[in-house]
Amino acid sequence: YGAHRDLHVRSSRQSKMCIRDRLHVYGKLGVGVANIDADVSLSTAGPVKIDGRKMENGAAIPTAGIYAVGDIVWNTSPTPTGYVGWVCVRDGTPGTWKAFGAISS
Repeated sequence: YGAHRDLHVRSSRQSKMCIRDRLHVYGKLGVGVANIDADVSLSTAGPVKIDGRKMENGAAIPTAGIYAVGDIVWNTSPTPTGYVGWVCVRDGTPGTWKAFGAISS
């Protein structure tokens, strides 16, 4: 109620995070991880959703879970003549999947 004010988390007088109607993070962000690698800005311990599409890692096509068209599983064990990952082409549990990104020999 009343006037709304931003919440700022500061370090050395510089904003590191600002919350208003959106969350702004200035620096690295980790979700569910203890440490963030030096060469990444965002690190998560599980799947993420970007523009409504789920992305996760795995060694094979999912056999369980709810997936929608456009969801992607990135292959954690790519090999020559294999594929970069799989994309869901029909909603379902677990949906219908097709390989994409052929890797040359």
